[in-house]
Amino acid sequence: MNAFELRSKLTLFQKLINEAQELLAYSHLEPKYKIAKQAYIKKAKEVDYLIDSDELIPKSYTTKMLVLHNIMINSIGKTERAYRKILKQLKEQGVELRDYFKNTRNVKLEEKYNKLMSQYVTIKENGEKILETSINDSNLNYFLLNNAPISKSEFLEVFPLTKDKPDSCTRLNFQGSNKAISELPELIDGDAYRSFMAGNCVLIADVHVSGFYSDECYRRLKQSGVDIFQALQEIAGKPIPSYTVKFDEFDNAVSIEENRPKLTLVK
Repeated sequence: MNAFELRSKLTLFQKLINEAQELLAYSHLEPKYKIAKQAYIKKAKEVDYLIDSDELIPKSYTTKMLVLHNIMINSIGKTERAYRKILKQLKEQGVELRDYFKNTRNVKLEEKYNKLMSQYVTIKENGEKILETSINDSNLNYFLLNNAPISKSEFLEVFPLTKDKPDSCTRLNFQGSNKAISELPELIDGDAYRSFMAGNCVLIADVHVSGFYSDECYRRLKQSGVDIFQALQEIAGKPIPSYTVKFDEFDNAVSIEENRPKLTLVK
């Protein structure tokens, strides 16, 4: 790599960092997200007022807030996809630059690289926090559905499912959509909502909404004290190998060590 190529790669690295920073800064200002967020907050305040006044919450509030929540999830999901794409490019450029400076001394340009790496690490840390805190959890949705349940048809309008396509290879060939619909109760309250998401959120047509509920269900399991790995071992009926993986600054695996199996004392 000659001096011109090195400077060009450092310039590209800086450009990608700037793009990631702008993307994250813009995520809360994106019109679709901003409008939905403002409307969601306004409706939440109206719900608080109705509760304080001992008035019934209209069913229309439930469907409206579910729709607004989905819009926010979809918007941030698209931002996250673009963010991950930039991070992948940064990783590719960063690894090449790091390997170059390991073998070649160039004090001035290496100093610039180190400054850019500091920005890169900050972006990764801040990016995860921004994306994780941009969307409210589903607790308010659960509360609304318990107080103002909606019909099965209304629920499926808010959460349309992937249609069965026997000859399609896109995403997955979901044969469970019709079965999931048939098992839904005619009236969807908070418990029915949570139960559906726990077992069938993967069937939701919007991949961002589907991913949000998959991640949330996983977090709820962990928070409830369920050892998912242990549960898998019990299902398998034997110890499942697990590994400790160490990563470098670009999230590449640098070492993999097999863990000792956790043995259960049988009386």
